[in-house]
Amino acid sequence: MPTALLLTGHGPYADPWHPFAETSSALAEVATESGLVPVIRTDVDAALAELRIGPLPALIIANLGRPDDGTALSADARAGLQRMLRDVPLLALHAAANAFPDEPAWEARLGGRWVPDVSGHPPLDRFAAHRVGALPAGPGTVEGAAAALPAGPDLPSRIAVEDERYLHLRLAEDRHVLYAHQDDDGAPAPTIWVRGGGGAAPRTAYDALGHDLRSYDSAEHRRALRALLGWLTG
Repeated sequence: MPTALLLTGHGPYADPWHPFAETSSALAEVATESGLVPVIRTDVDAALAELRIGPLPALIIANLGRPDDGTALSADARAGLQRMLRDVPLLALHAAANAFPDEPAWEARLGGRWVPDVSGHPPLDRFAAHRVGALPAGPGTVEGAAAALPAGPDLPSRIAVEDERYLHLRLAEDRHVLYAHQDDDGAPAPTIWVRGGGGAAPRTAYDALGHDLRSYDSAEHRRALRALLGWLTG
């Protein structure tokens, strides 16, 4: 069975607000439901360093935050990160938009970044993210005609969830938004987007949800995650 390497916020990659150990356990459950073998790693630098050579996992799941002490990656970890970003499908959750601030390739792959003193969120509350796009079926990019394909039975039309609404992220133009929520003025803000899938480029999905276990209590959120995992692994 394919392996999913689950990078979990711990040590410098943890923070006081996100229970990464708990949410990574929930993500591991969803990965197992999707036919993957999750391998949870809390030693992020060491796990990345191991990726610089040898076999790669079928998928990376990033559930971690910004280093709280300005710690930079070691040379080996940076090499592993670069190889991973070049060759492995990626699912990034919530605070991962704030990870690896000294690595421009991370934002370039993800398609967005949390910007300190610019990005933010209202207090955690219950809301619904509505589907505004569809996952592409088969090979090809997420652009053009692929965006008009039916969502299929695995992608819910809405995600009702108790979570944070991330706002004012720095966003790349070539994202394909699947779900959107409202900002405080009623304008749409992206909740989940995907990128890649064409040619040799590995697929990427970013899910701004996942603050704590309440997010994974949503059956619709878990269903959407299973659909994303299926798309990412082909």
